[in-house]
Amino acid sequence: MAFLLIGVSKSFAQDSLRFSHNPFRDSTLVSFDIASSTKISVNIYNRWGVAVDTSFKDTFLQSGSYSFFFGTGILDGNYFASYKINSKTKVYQLVKSNLVSKIDLASTQKNSVYIFPNPCPGNLNIRFEHPVLKPFTIDIYDPASRRVYNGIFFDSNIALNLAELQNGLYTLRIPDLGYSAQLVLMR
Repeated sequence: MAFLLIGVSKSFAQDSLRFSHNPFRDSTLVSFDIASSTKISVNIYNRWGVAVDTSFKDTFLQSGSYSFFFGTGILDGNYFASYKINSKTKVYQLVKSNLVSKIDLASTQKNSVYIFPNPCPGNLNIRFEHPVLKPFTIDIYDPASRRVYNGIFFDSNIALNLAELQNGLYTLRIPDLGYSAQLVLMR
């Protein structure tokens, strides 16, 4: 379900499509500006190519700023927004996901690990609920099970820069503490 919010402004730099959050947890505000009156289409498809939102389908709009919310009531996953104005079409990828992962470690350790954001744009935060009293390693593996990151840490609050890794699905492991989680890297 989409809700339309309309605002008109007198000047526009260019025709564009923006998202208030991407990746997003519950919903994202999809916004676009139109420099001159024209027919546009904004359609959002799931990863199988099925349209899940057709708020603007071959709709004639006056120049102005337009926006609508997308994502409420849909499943987590990858989506594609197709934005067609005049004869130009651009496609954008959207990701709906629980952006903060909380994993309880073994009950004997009574500690939880938070990794965020996940999907990760390049900078990953790892926080432990309670201080970790011994050094531990963090390993990240690619889908072919090759270790692409390794580090030794002594802190309960860690910031990792993963900008050198390519977009994709990885496995984050903290073997000393018995922790493993899936990590999506997406810029």
